[in-house]
Amino acid sequence: MKSAIVLGARQRYGFMICEQLLEQDYQVYAKDFIQWQTSEQEERWLFIGRNAHLQYAHLHEEKNIFDEKVLMIIVPLVDFYSQQKTEVHDLLLSILKEQNSMQIQTPIVLIQPSCMQRSYSTFSQAIEKIKEERIKMGGEVLEYHITMGNEDIYFRLNNYSEWIKNTEGGEIGSVIHHLAEKVKADGC
Repeated sequence: MKSAIVLGARQRYGFMICEQLLEQDYQVYAKDFIQWQTSEQEERWLFIGRNAHLQYAHLHEEKNIFDEKVLMIIVPLVDFYSQQKTEVHDLLLSILKEQNSMQIQTPIVLIQPSCMQRSYSTFSQAIEKIKEERIKMGGEVLEYHITMGNEDIYFRLNNYSEWIKNTEGGEIGSVIHHLAEKVKADGC
């Protein structure tokens, strides 16, 4: 069975990604930080939380979040940039650095906001550094860039290619469809 880890799973884009993956028959290992949970997210989670193909865990409870053998690790950075939670940013950075240090070859998929929505803070710079280190180690980084208003989505692989406009539309579902095709083509 196809499988994926989604970090920030209960946030806006993380939740939509989980929904789309479940619709495409993925086993989803949903992980999120308890530090930024809201009652609205808890309520919305009830819609998919009972799905047999979904396993949820708070990130602070796990020592190694990469125990599961998965096709990809998805990080909807759009959610992380939209909430200025330094503690959560620091935890995410530490998780991604650990993943790099363990030299896990699972592709990382970053769903990025537009440059105008990103502040070039230490968080942004740290994400770029983690990407560069991962690529140097031979790991794969797939990036999707969502423009303001979610009208367009762009894709690029390992910082080497130009941004390619996704012609399937600007929905998260089209990102998941594109990922599924990429995984199938590359045999990840």
